[in-house]
Amino acid sequence: MDNKGFEISDCRLPELPSEIWQGFIYVNLSDTPPSLAPQLSELDEFLNPYETCNFRIVHTEEEIWQCNWKCLVENFMEGYHLSIVHPSILRGYLPSRLCTKGPSSSNYTSYCANYPDNIPPRGHGAEGLTKQQRQRSFLFNFFPAQVTSQAANLLV
Repeated sequence: MDNKGFEISDCRLPELPSEIWQGFIYVNLSDTPPSLAPQLSELDEFLNPYETCNFRIVHTEEEIWQCNWKCLVENFMEGYHLSIVHPSILRGYLPSRLCTKGPSSSNYTSYCANYPDNIPPRGHGAEGLTKQQRQRSFLFNFFPAQVTSQAANLLV
């Protein structure tokens, strides 16, 4: 850049603290944030078998919900409503009676939406998944912005 008066230090984006955990990229706006991984370590036991670091994007979709974000998260993270609110599409696949609570802390919450034995698995998924892990979706919410569902996909 030989332009007169050009200063490269005036033309770059600011550097922000970032961390990769389970294949997800997190950016923190604080100058000196605490490390994220130790805060979420209890979730590692549930996520490691899914091999989230090997995930790739196969579909994206953006939606705008006209509600408070807390209402959306509460709906996503509460599996007990599935059989009642969605009887024609989810009652047989995700019966509320099979939902179990997963690890939680002041930073996150989670639960398992377990499928009945008479429902075929959603797919083989990662090699390290147990039969039980193939027969459920594991959902977690890292407050305030990430809601995620992990399941054995149809990918082999």
